[in-house]
Amino acid sequence: MSSHVPSRGPKIESATPAAVFFPCFACAKELKIKAALIGKKVKCPRCGQIMLAPAPAEFSGAEETESVVAPKPIGQLLLPPFLLTLILWSTFVLKLHNLDHTALTRWDEVFHAVVARNVLKHPLKPTLVDAPYLPYDMKKWGENHVWLHKPILPLWQIALSFAVFGVNTFALRLPSAILGTGAAWFTYLIGKNLFDRRTALLAAALQAVNPFLVILVQGYQFADHFDVALLFWIEVGMYFLLRSLRTGSWRDLLFAGLAQGLAFLSKSYLSGIILGVALTAWLLPICHLGKREECKIGPLRILAMLGITFLTIAPWLTYCVTLYPDEFWQEELQVWMHLDSNIEGWAAPWDRVVFDYMIGIYGVFYTPILVAGIILVGRAFSQRHTGLWLMYAWGIGVVLPHLFAMTKTPSATLIAMPPLLLLLGYFISQAWRGERWSLAALVGIMIMSIAITPVIRNPGYGSPNSREFGTLMLQARWVLYHVAGALAFVGLSFVAWLLTDKRRHHAGGAMGRYPRIVAVWFSVCVLVWLVTQTVIASWKITSRDMNEPFCVEVGEFTRQHLPANAVLFFEERKGYEHLTTMFYADRTCYALVRTSPDELPQRVLEAGGIPYVIAYRRLSLAPIHVCANQGPTVYRWQQP
Repeated sequence: MSSHVPSRGPKIESATPAAVFFPCFACAKELKIKAALIGKKVKCPRCGQIMLAPAPAEFSGAEETESVVAPKPIGQLLLPPFLLTLILWSTFVLKLHNLDHTALTRWDEVFHAVVARNVLKHPLKPTLVDAPYLPYDMKKWGENHVWLHKPILPLWQIALSFAVFGVNTFALRLPSAILGTGAAWFTYLIGKNLFDRRTALLAAALQAVNPFLVILVQGYQFADHFDVALLFWIEVGMYFLLRSLRTGSWRDLLFAGLAQGLAFLSKSYLSGIILGVALTAWLLPICHLGKREECKIGPLRILAMLGITFLTIAPWLTYCVTLYPDEFWQEELQVWMHLDSNIEGWAAPWDRVVFDYMIGIYGVFYTPILVAGIILVGRAFSQRHTGLWLMYAWGIGVVLPHLFAMTKTPSATLIAMPPLLLLLGYFISQAWRGERWSLAALVGIMIMSIAITPVIRNPGYGSPNSREFGTLMLQARWVLYHVAGALAFVGLSFVAWLLTDKRRHHAGGAMGRYPRIVAVWFSVCVLVWLVTQTVIASWKITSRDMNEPFCVEVGEFTRQHLPANAVLFFEERKGYEHLTTMFYADRTCYALVRTSPDELPQRVLEAGGIPYVIAYRRLSLAPIHVCANQGPTVYRWQQP
């Protein structure tokens, strides 16, 4: 039987073919082989799948041959999308657990909540203290009026959620839950584009259930929604950029530029990693590390992408420079000062990133990621594997600058999560297929994970007490032991392979058929155990359910019974209750200064406000509301 319609079967170049083309059964990459290899085992350079090279029905240059590639079973086609949907949906539900807890953390969720509530009222003027009755220092972002300390897009996203679901903490965090889940989906799409479905599914699953990402979604960690939004838009841009590298599509490239602009409006210059990966893709063929057909980009395309990025961010930047020039340039200066100044005590040595913050981000999978990165370097060189090189460029391009910057924060390298997890997923996928060195390294790191329990602590702050080199590295020695142990196991496996008769391994690779099966399933069991630990850690985070009932009660009373020009002075215990109350009350709030409790209320009264005092102790003022369960009392301030 013959067919004249285009097919995905083998095609030939001439009547006496020198080469045959056919798609990989696993990742659909078009493969080119010599005619002499027809009917023999070949290996896909992208995903590592071993298969029999199909033979064309007849060698004729006049017509394309009928496909001889057997279609995949329907179950094999539907299983990855089904598993992906199940994982994303279940982890999304996990993120929703107690998402409406009423506690707002001081760094930085409470600021984001207050500003987003004000943005809902005036979308083009982000304010912290919406109606300032007291003088303020424009250089102090924690007490400013016009608030440009963070870019505008995440605030718009939260304000949109407020408009749909009302002003509450569930609506405050819902955008993070949605974008965090969406980011895992884009990790899958990127992995499927560069590697294979198994790699993509493993990386997406680990990202979807990552405890550090859950902490950000729940608002318990520094930067919360801003870092989640940055991660999402970076991944959108990377997806379209990588598609354009393969297809040469201008549309995909322009979408990548648009997403880079949205990432800039989420957390400014960190969005430049998309440009960095684009430049890497251009240089790979020049350096003979990648294939030109997989890197369809050049200077003109890169400039076009940058042009779209500039058009995306220019309106907002121009608006801010025109209307709020002092605040704009002050915050721009603060951004660049992170490189060589100690901003708010966050200065730290290089090992704070590698041996503290990144452990907190990746947990028990941190050392497997390090081992994967080491083992796969050889494959990247030998196969000129574009996908691997781009993942290295993405991951290293994020981490390396933070090693040298003086100011370091726990979540600053979060956008390196997708490439690092994809390297881990590809590493595991290769081991599953029986690739000898990947399997040996995976077994080694799994043994070390059992033998030496990973120590996962909450991220630290600033420099350690000791100024000696590598203090934090020595405090996390288990990382060094894990990596060294895994590499030592690879070395022992290599020696064993040299000393063993290779004929015994003809069917099963370096370790023989049955040892390979045992090694694979041992690794699978340990991986399941590590994933279980990760899921439990994420569940514990969502089960905290921290609340601030007194601030909620005072806020509700204020909105219902006090005038619009009411100004609340909160006698604080934790140090930021006035900010939390400002979110719930939608009124101007200040911290009460005990040393001069009447001076500021007097100045507010003179500025047209009506001062009220909120205190836990009994005051010689007229009480107007007493909170339940020994909470604070709201007093009407009166001139002494």
